[in-house]
Amino acid sequence: MLKALVIADDLTGAAEIAGIGLRCGLPTRLVRERPVKVEPGLTVVDTDSRTLAAADAGEKVRQFVQDVRGQAFDVVYKKTDSVMRGAVLAEVEALMFTFGRATALLVPQNPSRGRTVRGGQYTVNDVPLYATSFSSDPQHPARTAEVLELLGRSQRHTTSCLDPGHELPPGGGIVIGAAASEQEVGYWSDRVTRAVLAAGGADFFQANLKRHGCTPSKQPVKELHGRVTLFVCGSASDYARQLAARATKEGVSVCAMPDDVFREPGSPHDGQQAIERWATSVSHALETNGRALVAIHRPPVRKSDAPHRLQSAMADVVKRVLDETKVENLLAAGGATASAVCERMNWHQFEVIGELASGVVQMRVLAPGSQRLIIKPGSYPWPDMVWKKRA
Repeated sequence: MLKALVIADDLTGAAEIAGIGLRCGLPTRLVRERPVKVEPGLTVVDTDSRTLAAADAGEKVRQFVQDVRGQAFDVVYKKTDSVMRGAVLAEVEALMFTFGRATALLVPQNPSRGRTVRGGQYTVNDVPLYATSFSSDPQHPARTAEVLELLGRSQRHTTSCLDPGHELPPGGGIVIGAAASEQEVGYWSDRVTRAVLAAGGADFFQANLKRHGCTPSKQPVKELHGRVTLFVCGSASDYARQLAARATKEGVSVCAMPDDVFREPGSPHDGQQAIERWATSVSHALETNGRALVAIHRPPVRKSDAPHRLQSAMADVVKRVLDETKVENLLAAGGATASAVCERMNWHQFEVIGELASGVVQMRVLAPGSQRLIIKPGSYPWPDMVWKKRA
């Protein structure tokens, strides 16, 4: 059986890749710690390094894989963000060094979702990346559509962007493979050898599995089991407000973050008591309704520590709720939110058990309680089936 290793920089990206592996019939596991052994099937590692500075991200990736023999795997893949947020260059170069690869082939875009690269320009549904909602990303705002500018300048390797029809340069380096269709992504997967580090998005990973004879065979999950469902959204964006509106329409109790939660730590009105009250209201909603959404109803805060504080508060309230109430389905949107919850709950190993839709992945925590966790990237929609009320 194929042995594949994927290193991702955030939890939802790792889960998306794990879902593809499961869809293709591979035994699949996801870990948030160093992999300790080579197992048949797919092992996906989340280094949780998306928000780190380049030097720190590269070092963290090196630490995660320093004891891993790349030659023990048939496929080694670096999962990056599809629009190249995070320290993509530093992490790719760290893996090139660790695994002794002179060439890296990076195909981050997902044509299946309208994300394409042609002539060195990144577009989303034919709109330049800098003119999309990614321009307002709070941590990695897109200021250009030039993929080489998004990647950044390397001090170690030559970088280039090539259209399909070109071959990889014999002298090595980092190549961004332009592609605007499944066929063009497949062109680049045919150029991957054991001497090349493959990196990029979900479409390119699936093309690499196909090259090894792994094709989709498992059907998506048709329905969730269990009555008690908790939705978690740690974003303060327009998406959060849209999600709350959908939840209200579907009869889901919306438990918004109280203003007191966000008071400065250590102030006379420290937010901890507000978090306790918030958690109590969420638990009550779950007991009476069976479904609740915890969300942030406030405009994005521009302070540098605001995202961390929001995620920390969200993780606190989720832990308190899970300690008090049996939640059968925990649904988290966004990598930072899902990661903060897993860190607070001390969850580090997962069995991947199904996909609800592409990128929406159901896992079982390998820890006491075997919590079912369903996560997705913040920009992906929840499928309609999650809103169905169950007796």
